[in-house]
Amino acid sequence: MPERTNLIYQYDGSLDGLLCCIFESFLRNEEPLDILPADREQQSLWALHTVVTQPDRARRVWDALDHKISPLAREMVVRAFLTCLPHKELLILRFVRLGLQQGGKVTQQLGDETVMTLTRAIKSLWFEAHHFMGFLRFSENAGFLTAVISPKNQILPLVADHFINRYSQEDFLVYDDVHHMALVHRRDGQCGLMPMEDFSPPRPGVEEEYVRSLWQTFHTAIAISGRLNPRCQQTMCPKRFWKDMPEMPDPGPRLRRPRKLPVTFQSPRGESTSPGAPGRTETLDANHFSYQAPALEENPVLENALSSFPSQLDKPEPESHD
Repeated sequence: MPERTNLIYQYDGSLDGLLCCIFESFLRNEEPLDILPADREQQSLWALHTVVTQPDRARRVWDALDHKISPLAREMVVRAFLTCLPHKELLILRFVRLGLQQGGKVTQQLGDETVMTLTRAIKSLWFEAHHFMGFLRFSENAGFLTAVISPKNQILPLVADHFINRYSQEDFLVYDDVHHMALVHRRDGQCGLMPMEDFSPPRPGVEEEYVRSLWQTFHTAIAISGRLNPRCQQTMCPKRFWKDMPEMPDPGPRLRRPRKLPVTFQSPRGESTSPGAPGRTETLDANHFSYQAPALEENPVLENALSSFPSQLDKPEPESHD
């Protein structure tokens, strides 16, 4: 049995860093009081032990999860790391220790509190990813699609393959303003997940506002006022998604019946909008990047969003939806 200590492990917040914390725990034969990322403020007086990320150690733990437990157990570790579960790092460590004792059957030990807690968190992660596959709304500006989401969990790695396959011929960016990550895709096949400190979508143009107004009018017109059920609506589409959905009313303290929105914009047919119209652009944290941007077409939105995008990125492998 590992010795319980009053130390708090601190790591860099990456998956490799967590795997190194697991390696450190086995090396020292101890279980820390908690495992916290470096960017999280410490609310405790217990001593800190900083674990340095070492790729070779992370690789050894990664391989051991597959060979000594099971591929499904390794998949659970990755999925659990993407959740917003409190103290998830410590629970993952306990799950790995239990897996090394019981083998691959550990994933079915739902009677164990650690396994059950992680299983529920992963289920919630998948539910949220599924919601965003249907509730995410893109806005177009100068031929570039953008969307901003506020998920509880880190769902971008799970939904990336869905949107890349669905919009394979489009340039788009999906920004997670909670975890400060972005999914960026170019129609030439370049795509990837990248850290992004901040992003402010451009101001909607005339055509975008016109399309939004049409969508709001359609959404109101097909509704049957006699069957309006706000409680059921909120169950199927939680209120926290509404702020990023133009067809939904603004979320407030009480649900309101959707009002008819007249089309106030003229058809943009025959009009021309300048792609260089003034508007807000995103701010990238240059400390995360050391490469130069590739040559881009004359598209100011795409050029700003991908100003630090690498010249070559492999398309991510499809996620397994077990």
